[in-house]
Amino acid sequence: MINQRPARLDPTDSDHLTYTLRIPLSVKLENVLDENFWANVAMTLKPWDRIQIQPEDFSYSATLVVVSRDRLWAKVALEFYTELSVGSLSVDELKVQWSGPHSKYRVMRGTAVMQDKFDTKAEAEEWRDKHVKPAKAA
Repeated sequence: MINQRPARLDPTDSDHLTYTLRIPLSVKLENVLDENFWANVAMTLKPWDRIQIQPEDFSYSATLVVVSRDRLWAKVALEFYTELSVGSLSVDELKVQWSGPHSKYRVMRGTAVMQDKFDTKAEAEEWRDKHVKPAKAA
């Protein structure tokens, strides 16, 4: 017989929040695991909150769980990580277009921006070509 039975259950959506953090290529996963990385938003977080990490190059997907926090830091643990297979895209799925002086040339997948701020169309096409499946020989 179990001596400690639960006295109540809490709805998950009211108990903790889930946040999304889109990170540029210059920020690595090791950086977001550092407790000092969260200094600017630490007071927003609470234990058991989740943070979905979305790198701009779609190279992986990760979810962090907040373990503890203080005013200027937050300890997070890696709860989920998977590499994404962007390389399985075809050239037809990724379009290069001019987006104005701020975003410059960008690579799009439908309406989603895969990567932007390329100074030249050739740079954007080079990035696109590195992220697509090679054409099969006939």
